[in-house]
Amino acid sequence: MHTLRGKVVALKNPYKPEEVIFRRVVATANLWVQRIDDGGIIQVPNGHLWVECECENPADRNLDSLTTFGPITTGLLIGEVSYIVWPLWRVAKFDNIEKMNKLKGLI
Repeated sequence: MHTLRGKVVALKNPYKPEEVIFRRVVATANLWVQRIDDGGIIQVPNGHLWVECECENPADRNLDSLTTFGPITTGLLIGEVSYIVWPLWRVAKFDNIEKMNKLKGLI
């Protein structure tokens, strides 16, 4: 699971399992995370991920480990995002963080 760290993934929303959300994996099982909101430190439990929304304005954060979920079970993980396919003018391969930073507003 450590290979997912820093990757954008698709996962089921823990509160609405029929809904798919896309978030960046900040930490995987047994790693430590320093919360950006209060500076607290959390160890991600075994079998869980810490995911965060990619947004510049903290007020726009929603449905991530920091604001709503806490660590989420890997059972909700659908997979790593490889491509953006819609809208057509943004079709691109998700192959590195630099490209992700250029596409930030999509997730």
